[in-house]
Order: sequence, then C-alpha cells, then structure tokens
Amino acid sequence: SGNTLTINWNVTFKPGFTGAKNAYLYALDKAYASSGSWAQNGTWTLNAPPQTGSITPQGGTYSFNNPINLTATYTDTDGASNIYCSHLILNSSASYVHGFAAYYNTVTGKLSMADDAGNFTGSCAPGSANILENSYAKLDCSKTTVSASGNTLTINWNVTFKPGFTGAKNAYLYVLDKAYAASGSWAQ
Repeated sequence: SGNTLTINWNVTFKPGFTGAKNAYLYALDKAYASSGSWAQNGTWTLNAPPQTGSITPQGGTYSFNNPINLTATYTDTDGASNIYCSHLILNSSASYVHGFAAYYNTVTGKLSMADDAGNFTGSCAPGSANILENSYAKLDCSKTTVSASGNTLTINWNVTFKPGFTGAKNAYLYVLDKAYAASGSWAQ
C-alpha cells in the first residue's frame, strides 16, 4: 500500500529451536539499493516443551495393601522451575477413570488424585499427613516426595493398590510447563 510492502510471515518453530531469538529485517529494491545492514526489529523467547523422563520400577507384581514407591522424572530444558503439572496414571489405558491418576502442581505445591469417575477432588502437600484415595488405590502424601535439580523434577509417588484393582496395568507420564507447552501424548 503506497510506499509500504507488508508481509505476514506464517512461521512454525520446531522443538530444537528454543531460547532467546532476535528478528532481523532487510530490504533490497529492484535497483539493488538496500536498507543497509540487517536491522534487529524484535526479540522472542521460544519455550521448549517439557519431556517425560522415566519411571522406576518399570514393572513387577505387586500385592494389595502393600505400598510401593514409584520414582518418576519430568524434565524441561528451560529448568525444572518452568514445569507446571506432572502427571502419573497407573491403569490399563491412559485414562483417569477406574484407576490411579494423580498430578503434582508446582505452583500450588499440591498433589491431587482422581476419584473413580476421573474427577480431581481434594489435594495435599507432599509430606503432609494426608491420604488421597479412590476405590482402586491410595496416595500417601506423607511418604510422597518432590525434588527439583537443574532441569529435572523428580517425584517419588507412594501408592497402595486396593483389592478391586487387578490385572496388568501400565504407567503413563505427562508433563505441562508454565507456558502450557506439553510433553505431547501420554508416554507409557
């Protein structure tokens, strides 16, 4: 329009392109006259999505009413302090319903666990004398710990299975950062 050319660039950044980035503009006309050097015209910080790490133990046979500790790691290249929610599901599928589903919210410092219908009700701080439970399992908050080091958040979930929770189950991890970038699908 008039003396101005406007371009709306539609750009999608890929996961490896993270951190602080500058935008530079340069123009050249048909007579090869240029705007001079590249002009910095903006700065963005690109958020790296967090990733799920590992869970140990990765399997085994467990008895009812016998607590187990499951250690799960969640990482964010922007630092563990950038992690918002870290989830764990123990079920035959990645479902909050009819199984064990819990998450830790780093902003509130609270653990939450889903009821039988998959709704998160109630919460407690790690180390507090509380137990969250449904018909399938319970989470002992007094024995569940959370620690952060560098880019890694580690949660030691203390879980006890109840008699109604039988058969083969999988462990699924999911993590969300404070910019709402997610690890993608539930990692088994």
